[in-house]
Amino acid sequence: MNLIVIFFILTANNRVNTSFYTYHQIGGQSVSDLYVNYVLNRYDLRLALEKRQDQSGLKSVSLGIDSVLGDFRLVLGEKAYHVRSPVTTNLNLWGLSLISRGADIFLGRTRDNTTALPPTFDRNRYTVGVRLHRQPLPRIPLDFYLMRRSDRIAQNGIISNNSAGVNSEVKLGDKLTFDSRLWASHTERGIGSSYAFNGRYTAEKYGGHCHFTTMSGNYVPLSNLKMYRGTWLRLNTYERPTSWLGFSQDIGYNTAGDRRIALNTRLSPARLPALTYGVSFSRARVSQIIDGEYYYKDFGVSANYEWSSDRRAYGIRLLQHIVNCQLWSGFQRRDTDVWQFGIMFPFPNRVRFKGFFNVVTRTQYRSHAAGFEISSRFLKDLNLNFTYEYIRHNTASDQYLSFNISKTFDFDRIGLSFISGRVFMDVNNNGLYDYGDEPLPDIDVIIDSKTETKTDRNGIYSFHFVKSGQHSVNLNLGSMPAEIGTAQRTQIIDTRLLSQARVNFPLEMLGSISGRVYFDGNNNGQMDSNEEGIPNAVLALNGYMTTTDKNGAFRFANLVSGTYVLEPKVLPPETMATRQEVLYVFVKPGAEIEDYALGIVKKERPVNKKVFD
Repeated sequence: MNLIVIFFILTANNRVNTSFYTYHQIGGQSVSDLYVNYVLNRYDLRLALEKRQDQSGLKSVSLGIDSVLGDFRLVLGEKAYHVRSPVTTNLNLWGLSLISRGADIFLGRTRDNTTALPPTFDRNRYTVGVRLHRQPLPRIPLDFYLMRRSDRIAQNGIISNNSAGVNSEVKLGDKLTFDSRLWASHTERGIGSSYAFNGRYTAEKYGGHCHFTTMSGNYVPLSNLKMYRGTWLRLNTYERPTSWLGFSQDIGYNTAGDRRIALNTRLSPARLPALTYGVSFSRARVSQIIDGEYYYKDFGVSANYEWSSDRRAYGIRLLQHIVNCQLWSGFQRRDTDVWQFGIMFPFPNRVRFKGFFNVVTRTQYRSHAAGFEISSRFLKDLNLNFTYEYIRHNTASDQYLSFNISKTFDFDRIGLSFISGRVFMDVNNNGLYDYGDEPLPDIDVIIDSKTETKTDRNGIYSFHFVKSGQHSVNLNLGSMPAEIGTAQRTQIIDTRLLSQARVNFPLEMLGSISGRVYFDGNNNGQMDSNEEGIPNAVLALNGYMTTTDKNGAFRFANLVSGTYVLEPKVLPPETMATRQEVLYVFVKPGAEIEDYALGIVKKERPVNKKVFD
């Protein structure tokens, strides 16, 4: 076995790159990789070289470019594209992709995932698609898809697949969401259609999810996989009346005749074992399951037992921390019996060892696997990783060997992350920059309270070569007009190596609450013309204090939208507010709530009766 370690360093005009080399071998097959990544400002260039030594002797070279150009992102190379349809499909596309907030365009070839490395594209001739994003109504976005896939090799009798669809989503507050997906396809089987609907309500103590899908006999998803036709309906609900007691229900139905009802109860009292009991009914089969888990300091144990008319299954897992050492072991008996044992502990000088032993048995099948992994870090940014595993299937045995070495160059000092975003007036108050919103130029944006930049005419700002880690991004209120503001002046963001983070600041018109504190002489709850204001009364609004003037008038200004609690703090002696309940005031963006009257009356003294004989 020949092992070659390569470092490729390219530095020009303060440009920095990273590279790593990997080697994998299992039996007589081996794969060697060299990966080079070069980043400058908004441009990301990736180069991967791969060589496979086996009967085929295949080699592969891939070049990828990922660039951010204003509001657009250009990707040349392999990219995983997620298509949300009634049958969601992930396309590993190699080609050209242009992605923006309003539209996506991609053209290339879909990777054949049925083959091992290196990646091949033998099945697919080309895949092309367009996604348009529109929002005709506030909080109701629409996605329109138009796609075509053409294959060289028929999969389930399908060569050409033309698909179109529309997805919509409605959010009613933070807890209730609806989305629907309506798609159609035209293939060798003819024209087919499919529709899916989802509804979710997620509250702290109760909620649920409803899913409905119907599919015609000729509909084919973009993956060209064979699907069962018909209608599916599933309803999941949960209730948590207390912090230690919970219930859940799962009801499923489809036109193929499968029906399922499952009920679960979970008890998790503090400092005691947590127990879960569930029972499910499907056709003529009834199954029950019990799960238990308990953790105390550095020790943990979990167990489960399942039984039905045709099956018995159980398992147990133990976990123990001893200083810096971690031990785990487990046993599971189902259709396949599994025994596991592992240990992990660090050596001095940043070296970690992890060992494991697994045994899997079933009828006419037995597998053993034992191995270890050693990882280390030297010179602050030099990383080494070595993995060895011995595998035995019945009487046949094999070995797996992997070696990886990586090096980063001055990332801690220079930083290769980017933070950008937009500052805008959020007219419809949905937190998103969409139609009708107004970008704000010349607003000061500060990172980590030391580096400052201004937004351009489109309200966009950017920070280049940011170090990896946690950063605070905030607005300078002095650079904004006094009548606008935001509840999130400061945002915290975590950046990773070569990441491109986006932090937007939606602003809104500020509102106000004003009114008068008066002496309600007739105690009718209304301020009459002959009733005077009370000076020097102290009021609180969500913790902020103000004092009434000589006429009893008060005002809270520069308020962001939301719900506030208005309450008196200091009143004249021997007086009290006519309304004892808490006053909630809801302020919309830019709203000026005036003439908020708060009456006070004298306290009534109790009458003590004395009885003389």
